[in-house]
Amino acid sequence: MSEEKHVLSIRLSRPFYSENEITRIMQSRDPKENGLKMQAFHWISEMSRSLKFPVRTSGLAMLLISRIQLFYSLAELPLIECATACLFVACKVEDTAKKLREVLLIHFQHKHPGLDADSHTQIIDEVKRKVLGLERMILELLCFDFRVRHPHTYVIKFAKSLNFTSSTAVVAWNICTDAYRTFAPLKYPVSVIAIAALSITCKLQKLSQPIIPRNFCAPTLLTEGAIADLLDLYMHFQPYTVLGQMYPTDLLLGLCVDFQRAQRNSSRPPKVTKVDVNIPSIADLYTQSNAQLSSSKQGCTRFLLDCDRNYFEREYKIRVTQDGLPENAKTR
Repeated sequence: MSEEKHVLSIRLSRPFYSENEITRIMQSRDPKENGLKMQAFHWISEMSRSLKFPVRTSGLAMLLISRIQLFYSLAELPLIECATACLFVACKVEDTAKKLREVLLIHFQHKHPGLDADSHTQIIDEVKRKVLGLERMILELLCFDFRVRHPHTYVIKFAKSLNFTSSTAVVAWNICTDAYRTFAPLKYPVSVIAIAALSITCKLQKLSQPIIPRNFCAPTLLTEGAIADLLDLYMHFQPYTVLGQMYPTDLLLGLCVDFQRAQRNSSRPPKVTKVDVNIPSIADLYTQSNAQLSSSKQGCTRFLLDCDRNYFEREYKIRVTQDGLPENAKTR
């Protein structure tokens, strides 16, 4: 088989995305998508409450919605079925497994309140086909990398080390839950998000004890980026947040204004707002790869975790660039 006819698509696991990558993608999207995403988050919260899922399961489902938004337009997907599929994948990853039938019944009850599910099996079967198809898409977007960490564990540990009260820890816990409604978990380690949540809590409760991010191995620049994402959420989508139901709007808006003023007065570089449109985004590369695989009769996709990157890139360069196409690829 000739090299031109063989298509090899490499999908690398990417636990974190840069601010430039996310900004590059979102600049080309309809601003209404943010509202659609909040509707999906609300749907996940309601279903998680009915299914009695812990916060880690609902949080991971919201994280999956944000990841899907980087590759697909939410306006072009069946939003409610997509949110249900994310919750179904999350309950498997977090070992809070429920049978698909149970998830679909709750889906039907929330979407069609008052109707009997037993007499509408055709509707449930149609939703089942959509959810299973979306589940495969989600697994491919994850590159089958199921390593997940949550900031809530770090918030409790950091709060204890700082001798904070339980009420302070609860507020920080809720801020970490709200963080899943942003791109912060896709950009920053969970320890950074935990420190950002505690920093916002100190401002809200007017605590005099300062938090020094570097004492917790959290770079100051990353911590401020996570704080900016959280405050931007409270400024534009406060009714959809947990913290927004605990504090008045004026207090949260005042906190946002104070942080923005401090950012302008600091010597640190501002948050990226414009990027080079000539550089292809991760979504563009993903679309090109799918198009090449679809047009080729002979092709395969290889999913790699982070620990495999250096080895694969070195071996691939030696075997393909110098020696031509590998023998096993020629015989496929």
